[in-house]
Amino acid sequence: MPFAPLITTFLKNLDHLGVTWELADNPIAARLALLSYLQSLNRHKVLSWKQHALPLEGLAEAFNDLGFKLVTLQEEKLNPEWMVGLTSADAALADTGSLVLRSVPGQSWFPALMTMDHVVLLPASRLFPDLASWRADWQMHRSDDGGSTLIITGRSFSDDIEFHRHFGMFGPTRQHVIVFSDE
Repeated sequence: MPFAPLITTFLKNLDHLGVTWELADNPIAARLALLSYLQSLNRHKVLSWKQHALPLEGLAEAFNDLGFKLVTLQEEKLNPEWMVGLTSADAALADTGSLVLRSVPGQSWFPALMTMDHVVLLPASRLFPDLASWRADWQMHRSDDGGSTLIITGRSFSDDIEFHRHFGMFGPTRQHVIVFSDE
């Protein structure tokens, strides 16, 4: 992979943050890794971005074949403990292990913030050394200002008064990133 040094730094920082990850050689391997991971969680409801916003093709058909249900925000009785959040990221920052998500039509932050498990599909071409590099690239290639941007660095946690760490208090308990070559 041409992004090998960035990927190594990024994955090291994910480890430091307690985020699990997989590295796939291509989109087909990434789709298989995603399906395998979802089966391991034993949850069959997936709250996801719109299919056109995800970087892998054929997910709807694969989910249907394996009995996964794509849940929409409009459905009643959304229970974050019963479902998995699935998103991509507009960028990933190697120096911190952070993920950058923009709020645009079809890409709600809800799956990334309100489910107990958050799975991220990350094409390697979206990996940047740091926030300044991503911002410079964004300004050079886009006409808008970036809009509403969320930067996620690891799983949700909170420390209590005695400094005991508790995960999943205000967001996902677990985060899993699937990085794949998209060249």
